[in-house]
Amino acid sequence: MKVLFVIDHLWDYRLPLYQKLSRSGNIKFFLTNWKYAKNPADLNCRVIRSKAELVSALLKEDWDVMIWGEAGSRKLTLNLMDGILCLLISRVKRKPFIVWFGGWEVTQKDYWGEGIINALKRMGASFIIPWLLKRSDAIVTYGNFHKNFYTTVFGINPHKIFIAPNSSIISSNKVDSEKQARFIRERLGLEGKKVVLYVGRLEKRKNVDVLIKAFAQLKRDDTSLLIIGDGKLRAYLEGLCKGLNLRNVHFLGRIERDELPPYYQLCDVFVYPTVHEPWGLAINEAMQFGKPVIATPGVAAAHDLIKQGVNGFVVPENDVQALAKAINTIISDEELAKRMGQKSREIIIQGFTYEHMAKGFEEAIRYCCYM
Repeated sequence: MKVLFVIDHLWDYRLPLYQKLSRSGNIKFFLTNWKYAKNPADLNCRVIRSKAELVSALLKEDWDVMIWGEAGSRKLTLNLMDGILCLLISRVKRKPFIVWFGGWEVTQKDYWGEGIINALKRMGASFIIPWLLKRSDAIVTYGNFHKNFYTTVFGINPHKIFIAPNSSIISSNKVDSEKQARFIRERLGLEGKKVVLYVGRLEKRKNVDVLIKAFAQLKRDDTSLLIIGDGKLRAYLEGLCKGLNLRNVHFLGRIERDELPPYYQLCDVFVYPTVHEPWGLAINEAMQFGKPVIATPGVAAAHDLIKQGVNGFVVPENDVQALAKAINTIISDEELAKRMGQKSREIIIQGFTYEHMAKGFEEAIRYCCYM
């Protein structure tokens, strides 16, 4: 079985998935965003530099099933054009066409921003995405939230939707992470303090201002808030902390993914308060390190990863008091936090590894080949 993957480019956190799939079958990757393309030695890749080259390569390449996807990476409009071309050529060659897609928030107005151009883009995406999904032979998506959304909102046949549980496992040495965590605690003056952690961009929809206001309501000198990430709202958020007279909030800027383990290791609770998110892989990562997590219903990962009161809490978006209460509940009870953290790690190990993710793709391929 020859499988052709047509994707934007190889994100670092996806490489373990692609490597597992490649070891289990004959897989080739077409990378359509050549500016960011990587070509690992253990993967069979071809960089595509134009739409014309994509059409030519698809027609000439020998493949049995095509997977196109991850269309939400950088230029959604351009990637959707790739999807249309892939679908049309798969029909010309009479070969199965699988869509790998985890977007749902692209139908939301605030995803695109204001203005006529953005409104037209939203209308186009709201038409093209369901059109592609309905005409595919199978769909691979991130979790149950997406499957329910596609069936109820887009009217997709649920039998052709397969879940490849969205995964992000960071390789780390526990001893080294704990050693680095102790060093960070000492450097930031966190000895003897509870730590609330946020990892993500600093932009409007992420609701970091809501987290800061909730943190202010705790009124606890024994607790610190670490904010990892950068963005255009950083100056505003730092000003908000100053206005609230918060001295125990640390803005640490952007930190590379492979350097995050000690921060996950030292925190007591991870909070992801964003309004809407296609998934939220930072939640996976915090849970991998055995931490309680808090998110909102607009974070797709929350529906699969967070069991209310068991390994964390799902709180209403923009609800400062509810978020403050959830944080305080966890940091005020060490035994509860420990149980929640243990459950978080179990959930990741039992269902959200790269092995589980690869299985979802394999099931979709089998479905297409024997339908």
